[in-house]
Amino acid sequence: ESEKYVTSSRVTQEEESVREAEPQSESKQTESVPEAEGTAEKQVEEKLKEKAKKKKPKMFNKFDKTIKSEIDAAEKLRKKGKLDEALKAFETLVQQHPQSPRARYGKAQAEDDLAEKQRSNDLLQKAINTYREAAELPDVTSDLLRATLKKRAERQQFLGRMRGSLATLEKLVQLFPEDAALKNDLGVAYLLLGDNKGAKRVYEEVLAVAPGDGFAKVHYGFILKSENKIAESIPYLK
Repeated sequence: ESEKYVTSSRVTQEEESVREAEPQSESKQTESVPEAEGTAEKQVEEKLKEKAKKKKPKMFNKFDKTIKSEIDAAEKLRKKGKLDEALKAFETLVQQHPQSPRARYGKAQAEDDLAEKQRSNDLLQKAINTYREAAELPDVTSDLLRATLKKRAERQQFLGRMRGSLATLEKLVQLFPEDAALKNDLGVAYLLLGDNKGAKRVYEEVLAVAPGDGFAKVHYGFILKSENKIAESIPYLK
């Protein structure tokens, strides 16, 4: 340290000051990197949030938006577990606005929840019928149509209405042919009926478009195994 200032030469002193200054500038640059990374992470998060907002399902058509506050109030009762009140509210909305798909869907959900609470198959059948009515109304948004028919198929399966569920899922796949998840559900419906050939055809279609679909792979593998094609099934099951 003492040798740094032995000479009184101005040039030497300037060189030394530059050398001392360089590490400081490097440390400043290093410190600024995490901030840049943090900014980049924030930008990615914001983009993901924007995508999530865009992907939010559209459950209300133009007319339903005009009665959204009434539908939301009935939906709030349903989510709070006040099912009898919710069902009455949705029934009133359906009477007042028979062409409202969202009100009809809400009525079906309330019936569905109440059926589960009361363990009533009769009430569940009513919900299945109301889901169908909602899907058949004009101007149903595609997201509401998908949700309605998917729920209907699930409840049909629960009641053991396998052929009815299959018909509902076939309609769904016709309406949304690019949705692999719906095709996978259709394959399960065929398997529940013991129709392995029908299921095999469906899973072959899925794997042709999405060869990495694990759900389709494992079910296709089990079908091959049931046909005693053990060697062929192994890659799919693996």
